[in-house]
This record gives sequence, C-alpha cells and structure tokens, in this order.
Amino acid sequence: MIHGLLLSGAILLLAGCGDPYEEGIQALEQEKWEEAAIAFKRVPNLDKRHDDAEAKASEAYYQLGKLAHDRQDWPKVMEHLGMLGRKDTRYEEGRGLMHVARFHLGQAAYEKADWQQAIELLSLVGKECEHREKARELLAEAQTKKTAAEESAQ
Repeated sequence: MIHGLLLSGAILLLAGCGDPYEEGIQALEQEKWEEAAIAFKRVPNLDKRHDDAEAKASEAYYQLGKLAHDRQDWPKVMEHLGMLGRKDTRYEEGRGLMHVARFHLGQAAYEKADWQQAIELLSLVGKECEHREKARELLAEAQTKKTAAEESAQ
C-alpha cells in the first residue's frame, strides 16, 4: 500500500516536471495561449535547442492580447501586448491594438474626470489609430479641464 502511494506521488511529481518547451508546443496547438506563454517563459534562456521559445511565447501573448481586444478588456490588451518586444514579428500589429486600448482607457479616465490619467493615455494614441482624432479632442479638453481644476484649487 505505502509503495503504491509513493509510486503515485512520484508519477504526479514527474508529470509537473515535463519539458516546458514541449508543454508550450502542445498548448499552442490547442490554442491555450496563456498556458503556452507561461510554458515558453519557463524554457531556460541558455537552452540552444529551443532558441525559438521566446518567439513562441510572444505569439501566445499576441493571441491573448487579440482575444482581450475582441472582448474589449483594455487593461488585458495592454498587459499581454506589452510583453511583445520590438523584434517580435507581431510587434506592429500588437502596437496598433495597444493604441486602441489606450484610447478606450483614456476615454474612460476622461469620463471619470481623472484628467492626468486621461492626458497620459490619450497622448500615447498613435497617428495610425482609427480613434486618433477623437483622442486628440479629448486630450485637449482634458488638458483644459485639468488646468481649470488646478486654478480653482488655488
């Protein structure tokens, strides 16, 4: 009985110690993006056998960001796509989605009268964003309202 329990425990322990690269590949194939990103991030940087692990993690983060965009979960868009580096093949696409997220987060801050947050976010909306003009309008209004609030506080 004790031998069977020890053997079961050893099997469970070994199951959690699989090759993170292979776990990541399986998760990618099953479109389990978060699991894939986590697994690929566990691959040692010096492991030359899997030098594409970082690129695969980036693909998973891109997919997570895209799903968050589709759900309009703007903080998650920023979180996931913020993991992409300039060398990533999906960087430009991810950057475009982040501009949309910044616009919506800036707009929400504007609606809450959080002028500083609105200014910070709306000023980062890129010119290629479809909401650029509206972002510029809200930015100008937020700056005016922030100045007015500061003057009335004095």
